[in-house]
Amino acid sequence: MARIVWFDTETTGLDPVRHRIIQFAAVVTNGADVLEEMELKIQFDPDQADKRALEVNHYSPEDWADAVPEIQAVHLIKRLLDRYRDVELRSRGGNPYSVARVAGHNVPFDCNFMRATFKRHSMFLPADVFRPLDTLQLALWKLHSEPVPPPDYKLETLLRYLRISVNGGSDALHDALVDVYGTMQLGLTLLRT
Repeated sequence: MARIVWFDTETTGLDPVRHRIIQFAAVVTNGADVLEEMELKIQFDPDQADKRALEVNHYSPEDWADAVPEIQAVHLIKRLLDRYRDVELRSRGGNPYSVARVAGHNVPFDCNFMRATFKRHSMFLPADVFRPLDTLQLALWKLHSEPVPPPDYKLETLLRYLRISVNGGSDALHDALVDVYGTMQLGLTLLRT
């Protein structure tokens, strides 16, 4: 089985250049076995955030009291991804390099934020962010022709539609680690159908 780094970000808005990641979570699997997990809250300026985004992400100053600086988070995330660089690629110049296989729900959004964050710190992002595994796309393929398809393809809707429960219930969604575990369960369920 291939190792996969399932991940999710919570952000201060929708623009990966202007807004920031405030929470990152990842769970590394090999098949159905969990190898490792990580959850980080990241320091940010609340005055620069979209207030609606902070509401959705359940932000409170108390919960972010031990948040790490963004540069520290980048180094920690890079170390995690470096341990799982299983995808062999070649640069345009023909030089071999490797990256981690990543997965998530509507994961291009998260990949764009990760790319912008690593670029801001002039660091290489060792993740296959141009070919991520996306449970949103998998759900669209698997469920679009159901007699009664889901009303939308948001993570919360799909978990409810497929009767997948998450730790803490649907109120806990938009916590990055809860979302990662929900996304993993969604992916495994869709692959079995």
